[in-house]
Amino acid sequence: MQNKISTKIAILIISIFLMSHLAIAPAIPKLYELYHGVNSNIGLASVETLVTIPAMMITIFVVLSNFFISFLGKKKTVILGLVLILISGIVSFLSTSYTVVLISRLVLGAGIGLYNSISISIISDYYDGETRDTMIGYRTAFLNIGKALTTFIAGYALLIGANYTFLVYLLVLPVLIYFIKLL
Repeated sequence: MQNKISTKIAILIISIFLMSHLAIAPAIPKLYELYHGVNSNIGLASVETLVTIPAMMITIFVVLSNFFISFLGKKKTVILGLVLILISGIVSFLSTSYTVVLISRLVLGAGIGLYNSISISIISDYYDGETRDTMIGYRTAFLNIGKALTTFIAGYALLIGANYTFLVYLLVLPVLIYFIKLL
């Protein structure tokens, strides 16, 4: 049983990104202008897909995550998921190619899906009883805080430029370092 606050935060903080695929939703009109300006064959519905397509990969990789856990273990699977999210954000920021960004968004969904179920099961690995129940409640709070925080930051980044919304995924870096160091 771990009761250190730093361990609890390391376990909870990974949940911040579980709904982060929705963060770019406010940028859809500006992203449409960006990608349509580069390729006039890109329609609004295609750009809207950038928000929804990660959910498909999240679903697939939630199922596949047990396979990864059996080879890598839970901690390394979480680390892999966070790294995929980080890579997706950087690639999406740097590219103006719709196809590259679409593939990157698929990678984002894979990263989130890899550790989605672990974000709950790891709580049961460390805690039981009332502490476990409380931690599961906190996990839900962190998930919702993350959804609001990433959308808020992406919205402000939109003031700089449409592709800057993807830089919200740089938030993964301190979370990744904290998780590796403390768990």
